[in-house]
Amino acid sequence: IEEFMATCIHSEHTYLYAQAILYKLSKNNDCHSLRMLMQTMDKDVRDKSTLTQRIEFLLLNTPENGNEPYTEIITSVLSMTSAQSTRSGDMIKLYNAYSGNNTPPVELIRRQDLLEIIINDVFHPTKNLAPKYRHHYLFVLAYASYKDDSSNEDSKPEVQNIIKSLLSIHTIVHKNYTGTELLNNLDTLQTAMIYPVCSMVILHWIRMNLTEPANYSTSVNTKSIDTHLDILREIGHLHAFQRQTIFSLLIDSFEIETELDALATLEVRKNLLENIIHLMECGYVIPVMSCMEVWAKKIDQSLIRHFVSNVLNLVGPPFSKIFLQKFISILPNLTQRSLKEVASVQLFLDHCINTDYGLDEEASTILKDMKKTLQELGDTNPKSFQLAPISTKKPSMLLKSKSKPKLMLSPKTTRAKPKIIAKTKPKPKKPEKSHKRTNKRKRSKSDSGGKKAKKPKKNRKLIPVDETYLEEEIVTPRTTRYNLRSRK
Repeated sequence: IEEFMATCIHSEHTYLYAQAILYKLSKNNDCHSLRMLMQTMDKDVRDKSTLTQRIEFLLLNTPENGNEPYTEIITSVLSMTSAQSTRSGDMIKLYNAYSGNNTPPVELIRRQDLLEIIINDVFHPTKNLAPKYRHHYLFVLAYASYKDDSSNEDSKPEVQNIIKSLLSIHTIVHKNYTGTELLNNLDTLQTAMIYPVCSMVILHWIRMNLTEPANYSTSVNTKSIDTHLDILREIGHLHAFQRQTIFSLLIDSFEIETELDALATLEVRKNLLENIIHLMECGYVIPVMSCMEVWAKKIDQSLIRHFVSNVLNLVGPPFSKIFLQKFISILPNLTQRSLKEVASVQLFLDHCINTDYGLDEEASTILKDMKKTLQELGDTNPKSFQLAPISTKKPSMLLKSKSKPKLMLSPKTTRAKPKIIAKTKPKPKKPEKSHKRTNKRKRSKSDSGGKKAKKPKKNRKLIPVDETYLEEEIVTPRTTRYNLRSRK
């Protein structure tokens, strides 16, 4: 996509030609992805020229879309996007235009930059919007995110449901619930996040909390971070197009400088890394691997080891070439101690060396050098580890399964040898009871010479020991759905 965008914005002529072609394709196929690509292209060149937005509106405001041009709507949208702020007068104009019977095309307000401005002005804790204008803002936001011009169905009932969900989120965001209050409102958030626009509002609110250094000042403030991360995992599973936004949020949170001590900061970053790995489970693989290539040279060794170990427990052969190139470039950053602890690396190296993936010379050299290093260490046993079964399908850069396979422990962890206890004499048989009634009395200490009688020892069976037996740790498989109610 980056190469395509660079080609399209090479000059004014290529930009105009690309926008016209993309608009024509999106109009015939009703493809929202192409329209999103048009808006992304417009955002990249907006700093160079202020005419880019007008070109897109000129394409939308053609005679085939209606008998009369929508000049007032276009003027209102352009004024707000240029000022990066909403105006109550312009929002009332949009509300009146789209709440009537003959509504203009929804593409005029279905713009990423406009929706982001509305979300920021309505759902920012420090901004107080007048209650009398709140319904106008929420209606435009809900209508732009749901209405489909190609469908003749009445969308007003569903738009009203989205407005109710946005109002419920509005209370949580402005009070900025944390701790127990946040846990008590998880059901409300989980119900609302099924709508993409509501999940974008939640992401906007979580970004304000996770990227604020003051929220990391003490360990007490960081208790709500785990809840925020659980919400991010749920949104990442529900909405594929928002994974890039989640990934950007996690990167910004990971790189923030906090006032916590070293161990607490490491624990927070480990939790953030777990969420980044979860995006790989959802299919967002290559961007994560590209980011880890850069981070592997500067982050803590324990975080690199944690990432490599979790990825090897998720993926299975056959691997795609692009995945192998990026993953192999991360492995040299592991120390010898880390290589010994992540013993599944040896089986991964053996598989890549013995399989023809068409790797370049640099990657092949790294594999052979690491294999030689592991042989010199001599403490690993690949028989105790398993990769996912080999598939006959073509290599894919997507992950093979969404659940964790069982993880074996290091070969150094063996079962302790039980002590062999000598056999004792068999316990004497009790005399048979006679039917005659006899006078029984307890044996006193005086009868046994003042010493307490000892009970005979029971037979103890010998336990066979297998020195080659390795203890295995059963890890609960990670699922892609996270039950947010479990934190209550």
